[in-house]
Amino acid sequence: MAIPNLANTCILDLMEKMQSVPAFQKKVIFAYTQDELYDVAQQLNFPCAGVLYEGMRSLADTETRTVPKGYSVELSCTILLLVSGKTIGNADYKVTALEILEQFRDAIKNTRAPSAFYWKFVLESAVESRKDSYSYAQRWTTTAILT
Repeated sequence: MAIPNLANTCILDLMEKMQSVPAFQKKVIFAYTQDELYDVAQQLNFPCAGVLYEGMRSLADTETRTVPKGYSVELSCTILLLVSGKTIGNADYKVTALEILEQFRDAIKNTRAPSAFYWKFVLESAVESRKDSYSYAQRWTTTAILT
């Protein structure tokens, strides 16, 4: 699979899985940067999410520094969830964010990427927020064979 097509199909696969969460149909975008996602989020309303392509790295044998036959790589994407930073009544959007992150994990874990390998959960954390929103990241990777 060619690199641009591989990356695009994996990104679209994650987006489709995220959109299976009912509140996120038509509220997931592919963004190149966190700033781009924040700009688009203003039009989508909170909560919303984006997929950021982090790139690929070689899975070369670290002892021999050789690349196994088939050029194995690890493709990495970050899901960025944005929730409102405003408080309305007793609503706690941080709790809502944790529930949404769990729904994303449930939608992605134990599924295969278009590369035919499973998506692997790497991390989840709060990230730099803005005054009008809180941001949370989930990083997922999958193995791919470049041909």
